[in-house]
Amino acid sequence: MFLLSQPSIDKLGTVAEPLARVVKHAIQITPQDFAVCEGRRSDADQLKAWLTGHSKLNGIPIGQTRDGYRGTGRGNHQDGTAVDLVPIADGAPSFAQWPPFFAIALAMRNAARAENVLIRWGGVWDRSLVELGDDMQAEMNAYTKRHAGPDFLDGPHFELHV
Repeated sequence: MFLLSQPSIDKLGTVAEPLARVVKHAIQITPQDFAVCEGRRSDADQLKAWLTGHSKLNGIPIGQTRDGYRGTGRGNHQDGTAVDLVPIADGAPSFAQWPPFFAIALAMRNAARAENVLIRWGGVWDRSLVELGDDMQAEMNAYTKRHAGPDFLDGPHFELHV
């Protein structure tokens, strides 16, 4: 069993309680240690995530312009309804490979089922985690086949699915 670090707990304290509850449950049942790398984002942080290609949304409402940028929409991180989880490998965060993200997604699915909370994962945008099977890689591959157009696969991302 793993424990969340204090920085992870602090970031988790910025998100909606049902989502935080699922993350706290998931860390207790996962074989893959992870950290909370992002909880609620400020408007400036959301814009930075968009500018660096880490989000499709720049945090500016559609139809509005701010600082010369046309709005692509507000992100769930800005509302505290999303969290990014990163695997820990050899004591450090690692974004290098997909398999650890699949393990985290499976733990989040099992925790979401236990806590009765609908969560969506950035590897399968069109379904709730509770609907997915045990093979998260197969679920992501199936999503990319049924989804037309370019995919924005975001392994660390989990959000309340409403």
